[in-house]
Amino acid sequence: MLTLFVNMLCYCKFFFLLVTAPVLLFNAGAIAVFNQLRSQRVHVSTMDLRIAALAEASPP
Repeated sequence: MLTLFVNMLCYCKFFFLLVTAPVLLFNAGAIAVFNQLRSQRVHVSTMDLRIAALAEASPP
């Protein structure tokens, strides 16, 4: 019974983290960085390039 309670507590914490996590928008700055990376012919998947562009374009 205790393990069920602990599991439910872990799921609740995980759900709270998902709900409160900030969502970054793929704005014009990210698009510019994405196009720059793509023009350099970096051998990385498209989704990884998008993540890199978001990280590069978003403020600290």
